[in-house]
Amino acid sequence: MPWGRLIKRELVPVLALLLLWGTVLIQIGPRALALVIAVHFCANAAQGISAIATVGAVRRRRAAAPEIFRATRLRAWILEGASLVGGLVALGLIALLYVFFEERELVPLIAMIALGFPARYNGPLRARGFGSAVPRVVRSWSAAIMVPIVLLIWPTAEAAVLALAAREWVTTITLALWREKPPTERQIERTEHYVPAWREFLTLTASLSMRRFFYHASHSILHFVVGPFGSAVARASRGMGYLRRVSEVRQMKQVVSLASVGGLGGTVLLLWLVPGPGSLALSSLLLRLGALATSATIWTYAFPAAAAGSAGEDSADDD
Repeated sequence: MPWGRLIKRELVPVLALLLLWGTVLIQIGPRALALVIAVHFCANAAQGISAIATVGAVRRRRAAAPEIFRATRLRAWILEGASLVGGLVALGLIALLYVFFEERELVPLIAMIALGFPARYNGPLRARGFGSAVPRVVRSWSAAIMVPIVLLIWPTAEAAVLALAAREWVTTITLALWREKPPTERQIERTEHYVPAWREFLTLTASLSMRRFFYHASHSILHFVVGPFGSAVARASRGMGYLRRVSEVRQMKQVVSLASVGGLGGTVLLLWLVPGPGSLALSSLLLRLGALATSATIWTYAFPAAAAGSAGEDSADDD
């Protein structure tokens, strides 16, 4: 990937993350920040286990006949709606998990972050031809601008979570209004002139599942340990193709299966043995990794041939 594109697509959002989490820490303190991070990871866990890839199938038909493109986009929106229902169910189960372990202060925050969930499932909008940098920059910087302003008025964890939910709607509305670029010559040459079968969306999801897991695993762990600088490393690794090569190693299936058990089991053990805000943030990180690993395991075993391949769609759940 050219350095200019790498900086714009992967590293510019890191500046927004630095501004976002730095101002949240200053304005509401470390305890409230831990709660906000925990809710953030819980939401990403629910989305990660429910998401179905729709961008690639729609993008490959932008230059097709209008009726083919409309039918493809309709199927994509139907699948996004089904994914949304699955994500809300997963988020509800996560809330019940924290209720079971008497961590009830997180439950209202989970309900607040759910207000932005419908706007997270916007795959057909991300396929409109303006590239993957636009959604990432808009999503990151809308949070970096909105959250500090809201916290100046209402400096609480609840306000920060509501602002994070609102940024999803700001992102989706911005993408809907953004000027769409016409297909390039290369995209026209690669156009597929038929309505995709439902299975095509599923096989595309399977082909992306391992790469998504390794990106989000490295992103979450490094972000948790060294903050936004870890996010920069993970984003740069993805942009230069390193994570794709790791995900294509044959033995990684077993590693991901173990990560599924370890992540979900570690979440339960941590909530059981170590109560408190710090453990909430760490347990939600393990929960996110376990959910992503479970999703990747299910997809790769359900569609082994597709999982062995590689697809050209990027995940938008980056921040």
